[in-house]
Amino acid sequence: MANEYGIVQANLGQDDNFCFLNDPTISIKEWGTTDSTFEVLSYCALGKSWKQKIDYAILETGIPKTEVRRDAVKQEITLEASLYQIQKEVLALVMQRKIKSTTDSYDGKTFHGLMIGEELPAVTYISIQIVGKTVDGNNFIIFIRKARLTSEDFEFAMGGDKDTEIKCKIILMPDGDPATNNIEWEYDTGNPTFDNIAYFAWETTAPA
Repeated sequence: MANEYGIVQANLGQDDNFCFLNDPTISIKEWGTTDSTFEVLSYCALGKSWKQKIDYAILETGIPKTEVRRDAVKQEITLEASLYQIQKEVLALVMQRKIKSTTDSYDGKTFHGLMIGEELPAVTYISIQIVGKTVDGNNFIIFIRKARLTSEDFEFAMGGDKDTEIKCKIILMPDGDPATNNIEWEYDTGNPTFDNIAYFAWETTAPA
């Protein structure tokens, strides 16, 4: 099979070792820093979703119209998750708000603050590792080189019969210098525009 995808046809076939039944963890660090330490973002609800949307320019000819060519013109890659921790760092990332640098005191107790005002701070971009396992026990890891958390319609319920969930969307974007920003990650310098957003990695003894 000659294709630009790099698919080796002999590697296809039914193999239940690649089935995925796992709740992976999401770990992050600030993008563009030399610190290589990742921290778990939050307890998350089951059902995280990787979504890829591609828009195409379509060439049609004839009556009835028949598609003869389809070319990608726009792509959007996102990860959607629900977070459980009502924590200042988590809310600052999701809401794009600024944490107060000093503590406050109310009724003799100390509080940390998250400020919400008419101005938004500059976006903090993050790098992400999502670590799960296939059913054979091997690691399946998603490396996201550069992203931002957002919640276009931010909402969380206060009071109920289950833990509050914060729904968020992680928007992926190209990293202009992936070899520098995450030097410990693999990066295919021979295919820079194919490998500057994210990559999937399987721990496996299967053929390459």
